[in-house]
Amino acid sequence: MIDGMNLALEQGTGVATYSKNLSYCLRRKGHDVTALYGKPMRAYEDELLREAMFFDIYPDRRSRTEETILDFICAFLPGTAAKIPTTDKVLKNHIENTLPDVDKYLNFNRLFKISEMRTWMHRGVMNIKLPEPVDIAHWTYPLPIRIEGAKNIYTLHDLVPLKLPYTTMDSKSAYYRTLQNLAKTADHFVTVSETSKNDIIEILGADESFVTNTYQSVRIPQSMLDDSLEQVQINLDAMNVGADLGPGGFYLFVGAIEPKKNLKRVVEAYLQSGCKLPFIVVGRQAWQYKEVMSLIERSNDIFYLDYLPFNQLVTLIRTARGVFFPSLYEGFGLPVLEAFICGAPVVTADASSTREIAGDAAMLVDPYDIRQIRDAFRKLEEKDNDQMRFEMTERGRAQAKRFTEDVIANNLDAMYQRVLAG
Repeated sequence: MIDGMNLALEQGTGVATYSKNLSYCLRRKGHDVTALYGKPMRAYEDELLREAMFFDIYPDRRSRTEETILDFICAFLPGTAAKIPTTDKVLKNHIENTLPDVDKYLNFNRLFKISEMRTWMHRGVMNIKLPEPVDIAHWTYPLPIRIEGAKNIYTLHDLVPLKLPYTTMDSKSAYYRTLQNLAKTADHFVTVSETSKNDIIEILGADESFVTNTYQSVRIPQSMLDDSLEQVQINLDAMNVGADLGPGGFYLFVGAIEPKKNLKRVVEAYLQSGCKLPFIVVGRQAWQYKEVMSLIERSNDIFYLDYLPFNQLVTLIRTARGVFFPSLYEGFGLPVLEAFICGAPVVTADASSTREIAGDAAMLVDPYDIRQIRDAFRKLEEKDNDQMRFEMTERGRAQAKRFTEDVIANNLDAMYQRVLAG
């Protein structure tokens, strides 16, 4: 079983990408996979209505106050997970790219909201039962929930709320309390880099044998990478970002607009660089974004897009002269791997996991040093540097082979066997 907490988000997150790719890897090894969601919907007796409500984006239209009261009440009541039928009566073609590769869907009404409420009330880890037993419950986020009768494994992508508390909006006390409870009740912790593994051991005091780094993969359909240069140019023109874009003719940043992603320093570095090529920023406005957005809006050469469909995003990554991702801290750094797969030169941070994932395939900079980021822009814009960018592309593609689905599937399977045997 894998949870669907982030899979249910309309535009997804890095954890949603992890969850989907986890399902791909598990199915690749022949495992039966069930996805457990926590959508706010009751278990309708009519199966067609239950299926339709599950695949509805807004199954519950209560006000936020009503939802909070209901979550509080439900936190004291027993609940159960309902099976979701998957028939051809409800057409899913429009949303199939957002769905994991699983055998079954279950839904436990308001599960994740209830677990948050229970944490707030200091009620510890929530024990629940499923209609059918599973061997392993793999939670893709540190959720205070446990499946009875299963080995419960939790992925901790990073410990950013504790290491960089000023860069997140999480309740640090609730987050730490959840981690402490899971350290006592979990069967195993999983993470996605040696950097995060070391943090978990050091900060939570976990035994090294209790934490496994499996890394992670990302799936980019080959069809998106095979478009001709003519088609790529058509795709770029269709985005209508406000600048004339062509292959190798712009810089790119992809990530949420929040302090951890370090965009303000990247924008300041670009403005100081004197570069002539435009800079495209793609990412939702998360929090503490007003200052950097003000810088972007005052520049004639920086163009902001809050969201792009994945195929358009891949087109941008494929054709960027350089992808900039010098985050202050990452548990893995998916944009680095995505850029490597797409063949784009990468500038990333010589810190945390991005240094580990990039190896020698990227241009590494001190994320706190605007001058180093500025010089990276200038280096990529130098004339006659085609050979340097070609070598970066080739090293990136070679580095990406360390994180294929086959590699990660084998890492996961070996970890599962150890946990089941232990």
